Amino acid sequence: MTVILVIILGYVIKHTLIHPNHLTDNLYNKGVILRSTTARPGILLETSYLHWYFEVSDIVRPEDWHRSLSLVIQRYFAQVSHGNELVTRLPHLLWTLLWLSAAGRIYSAINRYTASGPGHLAICGLALTIAILVFNKWSVEILSGAYMDDVPGAAFALLGILALMSPSPTSKNIAISAMMFGMAFLAKDINLVWGIIGFLLVVIYILFSSIEKTPRAILSKLILYVSILLLVYGIKIAWNLHDLGTPLATAARTALNARLLPGIQDGEHFLFIMHDKKVPGYLDIAQTVGWSAILKPGLTNLLWFLIDQIYTFALLVFSLALWLLEKNRKTVNLFLLYTLTATGVYAIFFAFQLGEPAQTRYWLAPFSMMVIAFVSSITPTPNAPSPLPLRAIKTSMVLAICLFAIRLAPDIIQEQKTVYSHAKPYNKQIYERISETVKPGESVLTHTNQGVLIWSRFPYMKVVAVKPHHLTTLNEEEFKQMRDKYNITTIVFSTEDNLDGLFDLLRKTGFKTLNEFSPDVIFIYE
Repeated sequence: MTVILVIILGYVIKHTLIHPNHLTDNLYNKGVILRSTTARPGILLETSYLHWYFEVSDIVRPEDWHRSLSLVIQRYFAQVSHGNELVTRLPHLLWTLLWLSAAGRIYSAINRYTASGPGHLAICGLALTIAILVFNKWSVEILSGAYMDDVPGAAFALLGILALMSPSPTSKNIAISAMMFGMAFLAKDINLVWGIIGFLLVVIYILFSSIEKTPRAILSKLILYVSILLLVYGIKIAWNLHDLGTPLATAARTALNARLLPGIQDGEHFLFIMHDKKVPGYLDIAQTVGWSAILKPGLTNLLWFLIDQIYTFALLVFSLALWLLEKNRKTVNLFLLYTLTATGVYAIFFAFQLGEPAQTRYWLAPFSMMVIAFVSSITPTPNAPSPLPLRAIKTSMVLAICLFAIRLAPDIIQEQKTVYSHAKPYNKQIYERISETVKPGESVLTHTNQGVLIWSRFPYMKVVAVKPHHLTTLNEEEFKQMRDKYNITTIVFSTEDNLDGLFDLLRKTGFKTLNEFSPDVIFIYE
C-alpha cells in the first residue's frame, strides 16, 4: 500500500510541477502572475491583455474572475524566484496536497474504526479514494493547471465540510466551517455558492445531531455561521471595492449575461471592445427574454454534462443505492446528505446559466464528495458486518471500478482534454518575430484563444485578443478606429482564421504580410 501511495505522490508531483497545460485560462493566469511581479503600487494583480473590456485605456486589473488568493500567492513566488517556473508552480503542488489531504481526512472521519477493527481496511479505502481522485478523466487538466484557482477553492470547501463531520456541532466547528467556506470564495469567485451550500449543511448538521434543537440554539449557531462567513467575505469585498468600485465582480457577470441576449454569440469576446455598451443585469435580461429562454438551454447543457460525466455521477447513484439498503451508518448518511445538497445547489446554479457546467474543474469539490461518499459506502464495517447479499453488491461495485479503470486508462494516458478551449502552440519563430516587431506602447492583435500564448511568454507586451469572425463584422473605418485606439502594429492569425475576407480587411487597412509560418501569418502595419 505504501508503494501505491508513493506512485500516486510521484504522479501528482510530476503533473503539478512539470506537465504543460495549454488551457487558455491557465495561460492567462500565468501571464497575470508574471505581469504582476512588477505591478504598480497598490495593485495586487495587473494585466496588459485586452480580452473583452470596453475601456480603451490601459487595462490595469485582470478580468474579474481571474483575481484570486492563489494568484496573489504565486505572484510573490514568481517575484522571489525571478519568474522561475518550477518555483512559481510550487504553491499549486501544496494546494493539491491540501485538497487530497482534506478528502482523505473526511474519509477517515466517516470511517472511524474501533481499536480492534482491521486498520488495513481504512488504509485501503483511503488509498482508493485518493487514487480515484487522481486517476480519472478530468484529473490531468486539474493537476497540470498550475496557475488555476480551482484546486485551492475545492480544498477550502472540503475543509469546511470536514469541520462539520464532528459528532457534536460545537460553535468552534461551525465557526471553522464558515471560515473555510469564506476562504473558498477568496480562492475562486464562483465559490460564492459555497456560502449558501455551507448554510444548508450547517442546518443539516444541527438537525442530524443529538443536541437540544431549540429555536434559540439553532438560531444562535446560524447567526455565528453567517457572521464569520461575512467577515471573511469582507476581505474579498474590500479588494473588489479597491479595484472595481463595487462589492462584487459585476463586469464578470456582464460577459455571461451577454450570452443570454438574442442574436449575440460569444458576447464576452467582442461586445465591449469597440463600444461603451454595458449589458443589462441578469434579472433585466430574464424579464426581456423570459425565464424559459434561460432555463431550457441551461437544463439542456446540464443534462449533456451529466451524460458526459456519467461515470462520476454514477458513484453518487451507487452510494444512494447502498444507503437505501444499509441505513445504520450515521456518518455515511450525514455525508451523503451533504453531497446531495452540494450537488443540488450546483445543478440549480448552472441550470440558471450562472456558469458553464461543461467546465469540470468547477465541479471539483462536489466530484470529490461523490468519490468519498462512494468509497465510504462500499467500505466494510468490522463491528457490523453486512449481510451476504449486500457484501456481494459491494464486491461487484469494486470489480466494476477496476473494469472501468481499465477502460479509462487510455483516456488518462492520452491525457484527454475537456471541451473548453486550448491554445495551439505557435512555431517558435512566431515568438521571435513578435518580440522584434512589437515595440513598447504598441499592441499585437491575435485570436482570443491564441493571444494567451504570446502574453504568457511576453507578459509586459500589450495583447489585443479577438475572435476573427467578430473582426469581419467591422467595415474598414471601424477597423481603423480599433487599430488606432489600441495602437495595433502587429497581427498574427492562422490561415484557418481567414474567413469572410479577414486578410483582405487587414491589407486594406494598412497591414502587409511580414512572414508566413504555416499555418500562421504575421502582418505588420506599414
